[in-house]
Amino acid sequence: MRILGEVLPEKKYQSQHGNSYDNTYPVIKTKITEFKSAKNAKNYTEAAEIQLLDKMRRERLDSAKEYSKGGRSDLAATEIVEAEIISKLLPKSPSESELNLEVKNWIKKNNYIVEKESSEYQVNRIPLIEEYEQIPKKEMGRCIKEIKEKLPLADGGLLSTIVKKYLV
Repeated sequence: MRILGEVLPEKKYQSQHGNSYDNTYPVIKTKITEFKSAKNAKNYTEAAEIQLLDKMRRERLDSAKEYSKGGRSDLAATEIVEAEIISKLLPKSPSESELNLEVKNWIKKNNYIVEKESSEYQVNRIPLIEEYEQIPKKEMGRCIKEIKEKLPLADGGLLSTIVKKYLV
């Protein structure tokens, strides 16, 4: 999808300019091909692609940490550079405010806005009506799943915490 169009031209550029970390791009292409041809392969969507690249990036960073612990700073540096190359292909992770906005949009889209009378009154003793955004507990999983599909790099723990604020 998106990466095959970006990776191949950039790889050609890297090769012409003698980058010693050329092997990152063939590895990405191989991982994508493996994903597509796996026995129980899911549909290869942009979200799946982002998750695959994020996993590869995290693997490189974990490897770099282990190489550093083992005193192999040369290998750690290579892994860090590869993680940076992969990071350039990923969109930025959504912030807490962006996730909060997505949860509110999901609530509105699914009509989980409850109107309640306030203890305060307007003129002529007419009670104020306030709107509260609430999610039933049974819908928490669906909410998180739909938002994660839309924003694959969203931090699951942070998203869960935000959704719990709105639980009934």
